[in-house]
Amino acid sequence: MDRAGKQHGFLLSDGNFVPIDHPGALSTWAYGINSTGDIVGYHIDTAGLPGGGVLGVSFDFPFSVANSVWDMSARGELVGYYTDAAKKVHGFLLRLDDSAMTFSANPHLGLNGSFVFTSIDYPGATATFAQGINTDEDVVGFYVDSAKKTHAFFLQLRRHHRE
Repeated sequence: MDRAGKQHGFLLSDGNFVPIDHPGALSTWAYGINSTGDIVGYHIDTAGLPGGGVLGVSFDFPFSVANSVWDMSARGELVGYYTDAAKKVHGFLLRLDDSAMTFSANPHLGLNGSFVFTSIDYPGATATFAQGINTDEDVVGFYVDSAKKTHAFFLQLRRHHRE
């Protein structure tokens, strides 16, 4: 955070801190980086509204009031969480094709390419947070139960064939 109270993300590369700011945002949080250098996170825009996405590409889902992207696989799959109009938090998995990333598409405005959105809700949870994904599409995160206790989860989205 700087002296004016603005939050900045950063990248530590070769011993140097590089500031990361979402274009036009009041504050930026960088949460993850994949093997190709894509940085994901969360920001507050000039209207004071929260949003998440890949650095420079914001995803504002029409059914959410806020979202945050926590991780991105090398294949371009994004995981995070969103808050719906009823204030319930859901995890998500978003798969984008190359044209969506290239044209900085925004699902709220209409995609220039295809995407597949999957909401992740742990059974019986009051809130679900997806925070990590690997190249096998295994998702990790945590959920909150009705007693307000947190628990970790591991979600295997496709079968692994190990030899």
